[in-house]
Formats: sequence, structure tokens, C-alpha cells
Amino acid sequence: MVVIMQISIHIKENYGVPTAYPICDKALLFAALCGTKTLTVAALANIARLGYDVLLEPTPYPAINKAIKKRNTAGEYA
Repeated sequence: MVVIMQISIHIKENYGVPTAYPICDKALLFAALCGTKTLTVAALANIARLGYDVLLEPTPYPAINKAIKKRNTAGEYA
């Protein structure tokens, strides 16, 4: 059995603040563990550090993409 280590989110702007909404069941579970309906940039970075790929729709917010996808040479997420 292959376990897929990825979650899907949608970025939407609420009152000028980019907000990550979970799409898949795993992302919804992470949001529930955080005690929220949405995921913060810090939560997404920690989820990525656990080894999950965070799949998101193209977003005009490069800081969010950078926090999720950037890896340094040691393989750790920044």
C-alpha cells in the first residue's frame, strides 16, 4: 500500500489577508488539529517539514509559495 504524502489547499483573500483553505481530507484533518478552519503559513511550513507536499492553486502570494516549497541543501524546509 502506497501512502500519498500530499495535501491540497486553495488560497483566497479575506479582508486583504491571504488565507489557505483545505481541500482534501488530510488538509481538513491538519486544520482540525490546529483548531481552525484554515491553515496559516506557519502551519503549512510545518506540514511541509513533516514530509507532505502542499499542492496549491497558483497564487499571487509568493511568500506563501516560498514558505511551503523552499528547501535548503540539507533537505530541510525553510
